Amino acid sequence: MEEELLAIKENDTWDTVSYPSNVRPIGFKWDLNSLAGCQNSSSIDTTLKINVEYRREEGNIFPDPTKFLQLVWSLNYLSITHPNISFAVQQVSYFMQAPLHLHLVAVRRIIQYLLRISTRGLFFPSRSSIRLNSFSDSDWAGCPDTHRSITGRCMFLGE
Repeated sequence: MEEELLAIKENDTWDTVSYPSNVRPIGFKWDLNSLAGCQNSSSIDTTLKINVEYRREEGNIFPDPTKFLQLVWSLNYLSITHPNISFAVQQVSYFMQAPLHLHLVAVRRIIQYLLRISTRGLFFPSRSSIRLNSFSDSDWAGCPDTHRSITGRCMFLGE
C-alpha cells in the first residue's frame, strides 16, 4: 500500500490543496437530505435500528416507489466513498421492487447518519505503517425471506 501511495505522490497524479478557513465542504449528501425530507431532523449514531427485521411483510406499499428508488440508488453511489453505510444500503436495496413505509424510514435513518458523520474523516499519520487486515464470515441459507446465503466482510486499514 505504501508503494501505491508513493507512486501517486511521485507521478503528480493530483494536487491537494487545503480548504480556506472560512469554507466547509458541502457534498452530495445534502441534496439527498432534502430529497428524503430530513432537513430538520436530528443526526443519529447508527445506520439501522438494532433488532429490527427489514422483511417483506404485509403493509402499505408505495403507489409510486420512484422517490424510494432514487434515494436507494443515490445511497448506493454514495457508499463508494462511505463504505460504513454499505451494509445498511444493501439491506434496504432488497425492497426496491415493493418498498413499504418501514423501508423509507430506514433510508431516512441512513441519511441522518450521514449528517452525523459529515464532519468526520480518517487521519493517517505520515510515519505510521499502513497495514490491511481482512476478515470474512458466511451463513448458509441465513436469509429468512429467500433462504439465500449471507456473507460479510470487515477490513481494517492502519494500526
